[in-house]
Amino acid sequence: LVSITSAPPLTFGSQGIERVGGDVSEPVEISRVSPDYSVAARKDRLEGKVILEAIITETGAVADVRVLRSVHRLLDEAAVAAVRQWRYEPGRKKGVPV
Repeated sequence: LVSITSAPPLTFGSQGIERVGGDVSEPVEISRVSPDYSVAARKDRLEGKVILEAIITETGAVADVRVLRSVHRLLDEAAVAAVRQWRYEPGRKKGVPV
């Protein structure tokens, strides 16, 4: 079982990394790809929750994904590969994408 949930993301604008809150709005998810549960992971009955941190760019792409809590290499890699394909309407600061 692979589960992905969203937490308040970071955004990376031309001024650097911005945290959601105050005058920085949260990016809005446009599309989500589920992780591939590989044959090897299924065979080994691997399951768990991988916790990732990522930066959402001012174009809405996901960048700099890193594993904060690992379960197993196979699940970690599947989660990272899936999240890298997610797309967002970027967060905004004073109406400008960040």
